[in-house]
Formats: sequence, C-alpha cells, structure tokens
Amino acid sequence: MAAFVVDSLALHIDLKRDTQSDDPRVGSARNGSTGGTLSNATKGTNTSSITGLVATLVPVIVYAAVCMLIFWGCRTRYPRVYSPRTILSSLGSHERPKNLPTGWFNWFEPLFKTPDLDVLHQSSIDGFLFLRFLRILCVICLVGACITWPVLFPLHIFGGGTGTQLDSLTFGNVTKPSWYFVHAFLAWIFFGFILYMISRECVYYINLRQAYLLSPYYAKRLSSRTVLFTCVPEQFRDEARLRKLFGDSVKNVWIPTYSSDLDDLVKERNQTALRLEDAEIELIRLANVERNKVLRNGKSDIEANTPGRDGVKKGSVVAEKAVSSDPTSPSELGGATELLELADGAPPDMIDGGVSSPSDLTGGASIGEGVAPPSDLGGDVATPLGLTSVAVEFPSDLTDGAAASPSELNDGTVASPSGQTDATVVSPASYSTGTTLVSPSSASSGGATMVKSTTKDSKNETPSIAKTQSQTPNTDWPELKWGIQRGIPDVRGSVAAQWIPVHWRPSHRPLANYGRRVDTIRWTRNRLKQLAPRISKLRRKHRAGNARRMPAAFIEFDTLSNAQSAYQTLPHHRPFHMTPHINGIRPEEIVWSTLRMKWWERIMRGFVSTAVVAVMVVFWSLPAAGIAIITKIDFLTKNVPFLSWIDKLPKPILGIITGLLPAVALSLLMAAAPMILRAIARQSGAPSNSMIELFVLKSYFIFQVVQVFLVTTLSAAISASLTQILEDPLSVRNLLSESLPKASNFYVSYLILQGLAMSATRIVHLPSLHRAVFAGGKTPRMMSTRWHRLKRIHWGSDFPMFANMGVIVISYSCIAPVILGFGAMCFYLVHKVYHYNLLYVYSSEIDTRGLLYPHALMQILTGVYLAEICLIGLFGIQAAVGPLLMMLMLAIFTLLVQISLNDALGPLLYNLPRSLAVQGLYDDVSEELPVVDNPETQYDSDFDPSDPNAVTHEEIGSRAVEGTKGYSKVALRILSSSMQEKLSATTGSVSSFFHGINFWTAWISPDGKDPKPNFLLKWLHPEVFHDFSALRNRIPTDLPDPEYTPELLREAYLQPSLNKLLDPMLWIPADAAGVSKQEVEHSKGVVNITDQSSWLKTREGGVKVKIKVDFEAESPVVAKRMRY
Repeated sequence: MAAFVVDSLALHIDLKRDTQSDDPRVGSARNGSTGGTLSNATKGTNTSSITGLVATLVPVIVYAAVCMLIFWGCRTRYPRVYSPRTILSSLGSHERPKNLPTGWFNWFEPLFKTPDLDVLHQSSIDGFLFLRFLRILCVICLVGACITWPVLFPLHIFGGGTGTQLDSLTFGNVTKPSWYFVHAFLAWIFFGFILYMISRECVYYINLRQAYLLSPYYAKRLSSRTVLFTCVPEQFRDEARLRKLFGDSVKNVWIPTYSSDLDDLVKERNQTALRLEDAEIELIRLANVERNKVLRNGKSDIEANTPGRDGVKKGSVVAEKAVSSDPTSPSELGGATELLELADGAPPDMIDGGVSSPSDLTGGASIGEGVAPPSDLGGDVATPLGLTSVAVEFPSDLTDGAAASPSELNDGTVASPSGQTDATVVSPASYSTGTTLVSPSSASSGGATMVKSTTKDSKNETPSIAKTQSQTPNTDWPELKWGIQRGIPDVRGSVAAQWIPVHWRPSHRPLANYGRRVDTIRWTRNRLKQLAPRISKLRRKHRAGNARRMPAAFIEFDTLSNAQSAYQTLPHHRPFHMTPHINGIRPEEIVWSTLRMKWWERIMRGFVSTAVVAVMVVFWSLPAAGIAIITKIDFLTKNVPFLSWIDKLPKPILGIITGLLPAVALSLLMAAAPMILRAIARQSGAPSNSMIELFVLKSYFIFQVVQVFLVTTLSAAISASLTQILEDPLSVRNLLSESLPKASNFYVSYLILQGLAMSATRIVHLPSLHRAVFAGGKTPRMMSTRWHRLKRIHWGSDFPMFANMGVIVISYSCIAPVILGFGAMCFYLVHKVYHYNLLYVYSSEIDTRGLLYPHALMQILTGVYLAEICLIGLFGIQAAVGPLLMMLMLAIFTLLVQISLNDALGPLLYNLPRSLAVQGLYDDVSEELPVVDNPETQYDSDFDPSDPNAVTHEEIGSRAVEGTKGYSKVALRILSSSMQEKLSATTGSVSSFFHGINFWTAWISPDGKDPKPNFLLKWLHPEVFHDFSALRNRIPTDLPDPEYTPELLREAYLQPSLNKLLDPMLWIPADAAGVSKQEVEHSKGVVNITDQSSWLKTREGGVKVKIKVDFEAESPVVAKRMRY
C-alpha cells in the first residue's frame, strides 16, 4: 500500500509538472516522511525507532526495485523516453551523448565512467554545477561521518541515558555536562571544514564561470554581447542617443513598445489559426474514414440515410482497396477508383458530349446533397452521396483482376493485351495536378474500358458513351469560377463532400454570432483574412517607431568585452534610472510584461512581493503544523474525545495515517509553493526566466527550512511533551533536550525515502512512458511538439530542496550523527540519477549561466548556523558553560567568514574582469607581451647609447667620496663570500631548519606548474590548480560557432507580436482521398499551411485512420534550435 501511495503521488506531481511548471521533482520537500517515525521518536523512552526505520525501508525498497525493473526493461525499447537526447535531430551533434550499451548490466560501467564535465559540454553549466552541488553535500556527509562516528557513537552509547535503539546514538542519551566539550570540539573541526569547503567552491565557481563565459562557444553568441537596460528615461528612448551614449561599439538597438492592441490581435490570430488546423484535421479524418468504409464494404454508414439509395448493386464497381496505406505510395494516392472525380471534375474535353455546368452533373442539386441514380441505369456507380451518375461497365471477369503495380501506376498508362492503351492511371506526381483517377483493377484488365456518363437536365436524360482518353489529359484549362485552383485533385467543389454530408463538417457557435452554428473552416478563414491587414498595419506602425516606447532597451555591442564595460558603467546620473539589469539575456526567456515598469513601480512591487512571501511563510505554517500533529495520533485520540475511535483501527491502517498520509498531504501542500512564487516573481518585475528562478531559489528555500524543518521538528517535539509540560512546567528544559534529538529519527526516514523512492521515480519517468505507449497525440503538431520537447528542470525549486536536506543533515550532525550516513547515501543516489537524466533526458532551456550555485552554497551555511544555535540551546539547558562559550565563539567566527566571502567574491559573481579579456587576447596569438623598462639597466628602453647625437649622461661624482659605488660593490662581494663560508661550516641543524621551511612553503604556496600535484594539495589550493587558465583548457574549443541570418539578427529582440518569424504554421496530414491537398490550396492564401511529413494511415483490416509523422524530417511547427 505504501508503494502504491508513493507511486500515485509521484505520478500526480509529474503530471502537474508537465502541464504547469515542468518541474521534474517528485513530491515536494516532505515527500518521504513515513512510517510513524516522528511520533515514535518523541514519545520518550518507549521508542520504536528501529521498527519505524524498517517499516519505512521495506516498502521503499520494493517500490524502488519495481521502478528499476521497469527502467531496465523499457530503456532500450523506448529511447524517446529514456534517452531522447541521443536521437533528436533538433539537437546539435555536440549536444548528443554516446548511446549506452543495450545489455541489462553492461551499461553501468560506461555511465559511471562518464565524468560530470560532459554535462558542461553537452547540456549547460547549471546542470554541471548542480551535480557538483550534490557531490559537495555527499562529501560533507562522508567527512562528517569520519569525524563524528568514531568519537560520538561510543560517547552517546555510554552516556548514562536510558535511550534504546537509535535513540541511544543521540545527544539526549548523554547525562554528564562535562562530556559536552567533545561535541563542541568536534563542531569546531566539522563546521570549520564546511566553511573551507564552501570558500574553495566559491573560488572554483568564479574561475569556472569566467572560463565558460569567455570561451568562444559562449562569447560569440548574440546574447553574450547584448545588455538589457531597464528604467530608461524618456529622453534616452531613442536609438541615436543611445548610440551616442555608448559609442561606436553599439551594433544594434531594440526599444520595445507598448503593443497591447497588437498583442490582442496576434493572440486572436493564433487561436483562430489553431482552430482552423483542428477543423481541417477533423474534416480529413471523417472523409477518409467514410472512404475506407466504401473501399471495404462497398457502402458507407451514411448510405442508409440517403433518400432513394438502395446501396451499390452487384454490377457496379465503386473502388478497389488501396495496395498500401503509405500516402507516398502510388497505390494509396492514386490506386482507388474515384470515378466521381471523372464526371464531377474533368474538363469538358475529357468526356464526349461534355457537360455545361456542375448542376448538369447533380441534377440541379447543390454540392453535398444526395442525388439518386436513374432507375434505368442499374450498373451505375455512385459515391456515398450520389453526386454523379457516372458508371463503369466491366466484363464479367474484370472484377477479379489484380491491381496495377506501382511501376505501372508511375508510368501513367496501362496497356491491354492487344497492345492498346485503355485507361489513364494517375501517379503520385500527377495526383495533385488535376489528372483523372481510374480504378487500378480497371486499368490492369484486358479489353476496352468504357465509361458511360449521363448528362442530365430538367427534362430528359441522355446517356452517352465515351471511351477514356488514351493519353495524359490536358490540364491546361481555365480556372474554375468557384475557386478551385490548379495543383489539387481535379474535383469541382469539395473533395470531402463526396464522402460526407455538409452537416458533418466541423462547426461551432461563436458568441459574436449570437450562438448560431457556423462552418468552422470557412469562418476561421474569413476571420484570418480580416485580421491579417490589421496586424500588418500595426506592425508597420510599431516598426517605424510611431508607437509609445517602453522604458527599456536591448543594446548589442560588437564584442563581449565592450558589453561588459557597458554593463559595469553608470550610464545615468539619477538613481534607479537606466539600470543595466542583466547581461546575457536570451530572447526566448524575456518576460515582456515586466519591461514596462518604471523605477518607482519596481521598488514598490519589490516591497510588496517580499511582504507577500513573508505572509505566505507564516500562514503556510498553520496547515503544515496541523499535518505534522497528525503524526501524534495517540496524543490526539487521548485529548480529543471524538477521535478515540482511531485507536481501534488495525495497526497497518494507523501506520498509513501517521506515516504516509502526512507525507502525501505535505507534499501536495508544498508542491503549490514554487508555482505561486514564480507568479510573484513575474509581478515583482523579474525581466527573464533566469531571474525568476533566482527569486524562487531564495524564497522557496525559506519555505523549505521553515515548513519542512523548523515547524515539523518543533511542533512534533512540543506536542510530544505538551502534557508533561502542563503538569510540570519546570521540566520543560529536560523534556525538550530529550525530544529534539529524538526527532532526528523522522528525518532518517525522510532521507531514505528521498534517496530511494524519489531517485527511482525520476529514473523510471512513468508519465512520459504512459504518453509514449498510450497517448501519442491527436494532431501532427502535438505529436511533433511532444517528440522534440525535452523535460525542463526548474533550478529554482530543485536547488532549495536539496539545500534544505543538507541543512537538516548538518543541523543534526553533532546531535544525532547517524543521520550523516543516510544523508551520504541519499545524495549519492540522487547524484547518479541526475547524472543520467542530464546527459540523456533533461533539457537546458533555462540557463542562468551558473548564478544559482553560489546562492545554494551560502544556503548550506544556514545549516551551520542552526546547528550552532541548537547546540548553544542544548548546552544552555544543561548549564554547560564551557561548551556554550566555545559555540558562541564558533558562531561569531562563522558570521565573519560569510561576511568576508560576500565582500571578496560578490563583485565577481555577475561581472567579468577586463584583465581576463586581455590575457585571453595575448594567449590566442603567438606574440609576446609588451616589453616594459628594465630597471636593472642604466638606460631607458627608448635610449640608444650608440647614437653619436644622443645626449650623454655621466657620473662625475657623489655627494660624499668619489668612487663610492665601486667600493660598495667590492664590500658586498666580500660579505657574501664570508657568509657562505660560515654557513658551510655550520652543523646540519641549520640545513634541516631550512629544509622544514621549504617543506611547509610547498604546502602553503605551491607551484602551479607541477604536472602531477597530489589530491590534497589540489584540494587546499583551488586558486592555483583550478584558476582561470587551468579551467579554460577544459572547455572544448571545437564547438561550432553560432550562425545568424540577417533576418534573424533584425528580429531577435523584437516583441513576439512584431516578429514575423513567429507567425503560425498549420500542419495537416496528407491523405489518400486528396482532401488535404485541396485544403492546403484553399487555406494558403490566408495562413501558412503544409501537409508534408505527415499522413493518415489506415489500420490493418479496418476503416479507422491514424496520424503518422516523420520525426526524422524537419518539423514545420517546431522552431529550429537556435543558440542565442
């Protein structure tokens, strides 16, 4: 049952992620609390921590095993689910990893040998730094276990307390205050290690980010040379003034305009176009289904409702079943007999006697109405709607003839046994050029094929016999007056109307039409015709600069160095005016609605957003605390009378109520927080998706710490001891000191669930697997979009979740050190799962250029502060003055280290120093650096003493004694030689002293040119062995440079409503009946439309059709991946 609940929760959260936030996390911060461990951990001495741990571990292991079996079985069968980055043509060759072996177990070794650096090369710097963040947390847990376990486990076990099982390994089992010096001493060692770890990671991050952003692969992108300025004063909302302000380095300037009217029109146009696409596809599907029924049964479902229709008689042949269901196959496109088209669409010179008008063919009936065949023509052949009275009479043995082969169809004619050409047969190339369609069976049979047509008028019917033309019919005839263009099936009127009645066509009831039904295809075409000129007029107005301009500007510079110079300068003399907001912003991540905000509006919205987040954190704690109290079901049943019946439930049911039920409720509660925070970030004025993720990272971390850690721990601990505190208020000190350490058992279970269940859920990808097997998509657009769209990671909600897990582990490291082992296991498993997904599954659409990593590192320090505060409180409760003072000093030291890190590294987080650009310039060319004056010579660098005309400078004396300089040189030489003699005569003690100095000098200030430094030396000195030059060599230099067309450069930073490249393209499937060809011809005048690379496939032995898409071909609706 537990596995089923976790599985259902994971599926629910993943489905919500795909539709709303695309967040790949399963559950939220507390998806993983289980098994009643919190309630049992805080009961007192009657603990069942081992029982609760086993109750948590068993179902989670079973669930993880099932997920891994599904992954192993489906990994090679469904590559689109488990390795889409290896097969998608929309990705570049450098973005696709190598395929893993297809065996059951032989893929482990290649995967584990793949370094995390491949994620940096093939995905993004954010993905690489996220993996490094998980590794850092795992290393902290392992080192912490090595420091604390050998000392604290024996200390806690023999501490004199009454705790049992896991409780005997906690701080609460120590009763002697003098033993707390050990905890304080180990806290200094372990927390000092964490501080140094974070400091060296900040140094590593800055060097890596600088090397990445200055690499040619990134520096040549358009976004790297573009700076967004917000709050631009009105007098500077002019391209000429901006060019004058920033100089000749400016290449392009884009100033957005207020375009709400244009945005509304474009939005309506896009919605109307998609409605037209859906209606076209529905029409094609209906027509082909009815056509297939005729091909299979000789009659369709609508014949019974057609007046005067007795069905198709035995002497008639309507059509022969297609040879192939592939739309590109000649038999599918031209193999079916559609003699209706011969009479209804052929030009006058193709039928003896000719026809004068469409009404002659239908007896005066309009297109789409049923017309009964004449009673005296028993052998006539008619379509389901009876639009014609054309019939084909065959010899008795003709109905058993084989269909023409593809080669015969491609040739265009079929020869009879007598050597005569009997009928014209259409090929795929001529199918859309107005050629008459003839049955393959009739084309391949012997004997002459006679076509009997009946010309009708209001008085009589005159049958006439005409032999089919033996040569290709002449299609160069005038355009029909009712609008059918050349290049489509040669049918007068609608092709679909031959198979379905008019009232079957897609329709809807617009509100503007007072709810009256209209034909959807015709209505949407007319609406698109009305919107097109209005949109074009407004676009010309905005492009000409005649519209009101927003207080923002995108400025492209010629080089990255000049863009950084503009970003770091102060362009305006007034505060908050013309702020260089962000460098490296990409067009697809811009939040256009926030660019209109003025400086004072941004300030007000920032204050309001902060207040809203604070209120959410406070009030979110109320339901979170209520859910946490559910884990104390025994307390509720004793003190709330109407809940006493819960005690009578079976123990497995109680375990679910106290374990999985709170986990599910809290997960659903926390899952909504990131989506709400992203909405708040947009309202606060964040101009890009990367800035939104940065806002979410900061805010959601507060949610995680308060809701997942503080509220759960304190509410459970207080509720467990509330009755005893009320009875004896003076016992609060001892009760809290015992309850807080025991609450760690809850987080042990939490880490187990996160490490096993969450990792298994993220590796199996159940929602994607369900879509791949059961829900492929109903339209070519939907199918192609799902095929090419990769799962996105929202870093703003992933970093805080694991940062909070690190905070929990660090906070309990000295109180309950057993949690360090489970934390190391959890982070290791999550790292391996993300390593696989970032290489083979996830996308890198959200690119913050690594800005989230240093903030996540600083969030780890929250765990250090909380651990210090907790130890200070516990030491104070037990009146341990010495350890208390040691922890106070450690807290002050931690604060000073963080302030120093922020001051030293803060300016380098967002800016690139110019010194690196100069260094890279001289490193790229084989030239020496400029020569400076040599202080050891007596001449300047520009003075030539051999020049006879040069001015000479001679020393003629000194202020003291002549020749002093020569005597001083002799004295120094004598002193040096005497010192060397004395040193050589001394004992070996002096040499050993200098040897010791040299040894420590190598560790304090190592030589960066050492080819093979040891691991510890590299770890201690990242500024030497992981500096800019070393990390730059790890960035590949053979990556392709981005290519931009002139049109793309002009349209890059225009608003979406102004960008012509974003105009809709409709995509419908090709079909054997030819409906798509006609619909493309009719619609292409009002909207871009195509039927290429998609077709209808008739299911084997049936009449239903299915849409197929050629995923290898270029998709007309998925934009080409562009590296801005």
